[in-house]
Amino acid sequence: MEKIKNTMRISYFNIKTLPKNIIVFSVIYAFLIIFSINVLHSLNFSPIDIGEFLLTPLGILLFTHLPGFEEENNIYEFTYLKNIPHHIVVLSRIISYALGMYLLMIGVFGLERAFGAEFNFIEIVNGSFITAFYLGAIGMIAAYVSKQRTVGYIVPFIYYMLDMFTFGKYTKRFYLFSLVNQDFSIKINLLVTSIVLLIGFIIYLYRKL
Repeated sequence: MEKIKNTMRISYFNIKTLPKNIIVFSVIYAFLIIFSINVLHSLNFSPIDIGEFLLTPLGILLFTHLPGFEEENNIYEFTYLKNIPHHIVVLSRIISYALGMYLLMIGVFGLERAFGAEFNFIEIVNGSFITAFYLGAIGMIAAYVSKQRTVGYIVPFIYYMLDMFTFGKYTKRFYLFSLVNQDFSIKINLLVTSIVLLIGFIIYLYRKL
């Protein structure tokens, strides 16, 4: 039990060392969307559009920097101060950020529902989260493999823009914005792919030790 408590404390400490500006920016971005809901509705943005096109980039912003933070900031050794494996640190960050992003989306759509919008709350929250998580997983892995955070932002953003303008012509069953077509089945493809990518990535980090 004490070992578990120590692991949780160390993981929490490592999460706290991450750059707060990214978290603050994400929260501010979400609040800007909330305060702009009436304007967005006047521009014919439905709750689906808000989730699919405006909230999903949060995944790119939040997850891309997670695994390479120590190396980028020359504190790699500090993470191992209490002998906690790097893959555990990264996994704890992914879980924490995923939970935070999910709660943030619940907050945005909850307030939108409070403002009188009628929509399938569970489907839109989960669908938007899955797409954001999928883009974040791609960005995170691209950044770590390339050793360049910029690459981690560019790769999923290109994917995002490609699907926005080609409507899934090239990505087919991995179209990011399938809720626009009332198709949740593609979200399952994205979710399964995200999980497979992250499991493979965590195994890679584990074997790299």
